[in-house]
Amino acid sequence: MIKAVVFDIDGTLLDTSEFIYQAYEHTIRTHKHPERNREDIASQIGKKIEDCYAFLTPGAEYEALIKTHTKFQAGNIALVRAFSNVSELISGLKADGLKVGLWTGRKHHVAETLVSGGLDPSVFDCIIDATMTTKGKPDPEGFLITVSQLRVDPSEAIMVGDAGLDIAAGKSGGAAATIGITHGFGTKEELEHEGADFILDSLESIKNVIDDIRNTHDA
Repeated sequence: MIKAVVFDIDGTLLDTSEFIYQAYEHTIRTHKHPERNREDIASQIGKKIEDCYAFLTPGAEYEALIKTHTKFQAGNIALVRAFSNVSELISGLKADGLKVGLWTGRKHHVAETLVSGGLDPSVFDCIIDATMTTKGKPDPEGFLITVSQLRVDPSEAIMVGDAGLDIAAGKSGGAAATIGITHGFGTKEELEHEGADFILDSLESIKNVIDDIRNTHDA
């Protein structure tokens, strides 16, 4: 039976595009590294921040970069917005008896960004961030930790994310199904490449899709 849904945060439930893009742009500029375009930045979102900067600023001292990055974000939480229908979606899933977990590759300001997006962190059954894992996406470690915290088997959970990394992690972690959302940092082509079972343009219809998955698996 389907007992839980695991959501990525950035680009899936929260519109953190400017919050994240501007932090990388500010940091790279402040430390006088060659500029990177937003396509380059987007390709790394979901990974651990150390891995992102390893790609964006190869050979740099990442500790100083991360300090600048997190300081910028701490002063710009207001850039975060929730995508439409998020509160209603989570309430509906919980009302149906499903557990809801969050798994993010981000280390910093997770609760604050949820609040900025109008979401109460306490409504989620667990929140796993990069301080709680040793490996970043697409490794399934974070997904497996999340479902363990939710006390369900991986095959009883659905993975939802906006990037190919999320889909790949759900697939390799043994999720019952994976849902890709195209309104975030990833592209439809990336989601298709990783074999997402469903690809949606927004969260508006996601509960109906989850209901259909449950009916199929629970029959």
